[in-house]
Amino acid sequence: MSIDTSNSITKSFKSFFLGTFFSRISGLLRDVLTAFFFGVSPHIAAFMVAYRFANLFRRLIGEASFQAGFVPYYENLRLEGSKKGAFFYRDLFFSVVVFLAVLITISQIALFSFAKFNSNKEIISLTQIMLFGLIFICLYALNSSFLQCHRSYFLPSIAPMAFNLIWIFSCIIFRNLIDEKFVYVLATSIVFAFFFQYFTTAFSSFKIISKDLKISEILKPKLFTSDIKKLIKPIFLSILGIGAVQINSALDAAFAIFAEKSGPAYLWYAIRVYQLPLALFGIAISSAILPPLARAYKLDDFQNFKRFLNLAFLKSFSLMLISSFALILIGPSLINLLFARGAFKLDAIINTSYSLFGYSIGLLFATFVMIISQAFYAKKEYFIPTIASISSVFFNILLNSIFIFVFHMKSASVAIATSLSAILNFLILNYFLKKKFTKFGTSENLTNFEKIYEKDIFKKFFKIFISLICASGFTILIGYFIKNPSIYFLLNKDFVFPTSFLDKLYSFFIISTIYLTSTFFFAYIFKAKEILDLNFLKNISKKSLT
Repeated sequence: MSIDTSNSITKSFKSFFLGTFFSRISGLLRDVLTAFFFGVSPHIAAFMVAYRFANLFRRLIGEASFQAGFVPYYENLRLEGSKKGAFFYRDLFFSVVVFLAVLITISQIALFSFAKFNSNKEIISLTQIMLFGLIFICLYALNSSFLQCHRSYFLPSIAPMAFNLIWIFSCIIFRNLIDEKFVYVLATSIVFAFFFQYFTTAFSSFKIISKDLKISEILKPKLFTSDIKKLIKPIFLSILGIGAVQINSALDAAFAIFAEKSGPAYLWYAIRVYQLPLALFGIAISSAILPPLARAYKLDDFQNFKRFLNLAFLKSFSLMLISSFALILIGPSLINLLFARGAFKLDAIINTSYSLFGYSIGLLFATFVMIISQAFYAKKEYFIPTIASISSVFFNILLNSIFIFVFHMKSASVAIATSLSAILNFLILNYFLKKKFTKFGTSENLTNFEKIYEKDIFKKFFKIFISLICASGFTILIGYFIKNPSIYFLLNKDFVFPTSFLDKLYSFFIISTIYLTSTFFFAYIFKAKEILDLNFLKNISKKSLT
């Protein structure tokens, strides 16, 4: 197994970012076409609720949970021998197939029984269809973690593009169907989309494992071995630890439909915009640092562990705070540019914008939760993220109940509740970060909180924050004088969103240019170097594990 170097970690970040960029662009195109052809009708809203519930299984059982549980154990086995690691991957692959087949069967029976006593039969039927894709998406998650351990980041990050393309083709081909029929066609297409997303990673994974195992050995798996059973606890706990955002997302859709029938659709489109910076920067950083953090912890290399973690915090703070202010200032113009056509009318723009404002409050904290969680997972510590996750979920339920059933607020309040629960999740993890890492290191144990964070990191945070506050104020001032619809909407003034594509593009370009230019200007004034030098890969290459 090769050793981590400056070049290898720099390549990992670049590859993950590039693949995620293309995947997210195709995802935006997917949502633009869905909005154009089908808008926010009740049937589309029902589909989005069902998709979120099916996606909840995917998020909890696959992807992040597999990465958190699989990576540290697989890396340890690889140190003992590459063939031992290959056997572990093979046995886990087939064990996952058997387990998911049983789980899907039980879930289908439960949903069929539940449908007899529930009026939302459309949501249940659509969920049942999409559940069949769970096997493929979980196998993709396993392959993704496996490939990342072998420093292959581009392929796992661009694989969702195959999923998005199937969705896009379905929208184009079946665009003339009525909404009631289309949602069932789309649900079926999503099962095939999950398969193609898995298939994108299948060949590379097989190529790696075939270096250590013959075909005859690959086809003779041992199900649920002792090594696999060791993953039960960490994966189960990480399901709750990493799954806080996904659980909240599923609950958001359920509460939003009580607030207003099209509520889930407003949240859906707001999340599409919100998740763009989260995926490009937050998820890319947190996913790429787990294997190096796990190796650093096993080698008892606290200095590199701490340096890499702080760098992730600092660069995430600058990128996510810039994005948060941008979503508030530019969000309405972006939503108008992306979605305002066809069945997506003015009321949808307004309500989606309000939902986006609510989500933007918690963008930074959602990213910090992912980064701190990776530090715990590298240490094979899963209990604390679980506690934080459960606490935030219950807090989210409480807030949603109060906002919707007591104050009778609209669906945007659901987004606010999600952001507030992300803040609570972060505060709990941050508190235990000090306590659980006091014994890390042999020659330099932690004795105070400052030794977890570098001494000047909070000073840098303040410079970034004050720069963006000034930039936002300047953007609002100029936007008011030029009568930009985004700024007028934000200030609750009379606004008119442009309807032609060129006018939409011009409105978005002007306000974006003002914000970005003022951001770099005030960063120069306040010497916020992290904003002036957003090429974080340059710094990572200097501080990576060697």
